[in-house]
Order: sequence, then C-alpha cells, then structure tokens
Amino acid sequence: MKRTRVCDLLGIQYPILQGGMLWLADAELAAAVSNAGALGVISPYAGMEKHGDGSTNLEEQLKRIRDLTEKPFGVNIPLDLDQSGLLIDVLLQQGVEIA
Repeated sequence: MKRTRVCDLLGIQYPILQGGMLWLADAELAAAVSNAGALGVISPYAGMEKHGDGSTNLEEQLKRIRDLTEKPFGVNIPLDLDQSGLLIDVLLQQGVEIA
C-alpha cells in the first residue's frame, strides 16, 4: 500500500482512519486497528450507559488503550454535546495528540 503524508503526520503504516463511532469505538477496537497499522479511534461514550459520565469513561478508555497498544490512536469528541469542554480538558490532561 502506498505511504502517504497522512501516514507520516500520524505515525501510522497505512492511510486508513477508523471512524469515530460514538457508542462502539472502545479501546479494544481502536487498539486492534492501531496495532494493524492504521489509526484507531476511541469514543468517550463507548460502552457507557446513556446518562453516564463521559469524562470518567474517557479516562478509563484512555488507560485501557494505552495498556493494549503503543501505536498512535485518536479520540472522537462530538462538539455538539454538553460535556465536550470537559472531554477536551481530559484529553489535554492526558496528553492525547490526535482528536
């Protein structure tokens, strides 16, 4: 597969980015994608109850993905949700580079 500028910018092997699936993109899926050479993406709401705490869930997902891979990954933050500001704060505190 052709290496592209996207590969170089994101530190990935293949120019493939996992979609940010709001309720489905958990650490296990994203780590599998990242370990395969593409960019895995987690969601702060993956596997969470409907009215749960997105920031706490995001912290748990970040810990889990870092246990599963050392490869680059991203985080999908929907900007139209009430918790977006809190979620961005978590990303900054955790040193996430791709969102």
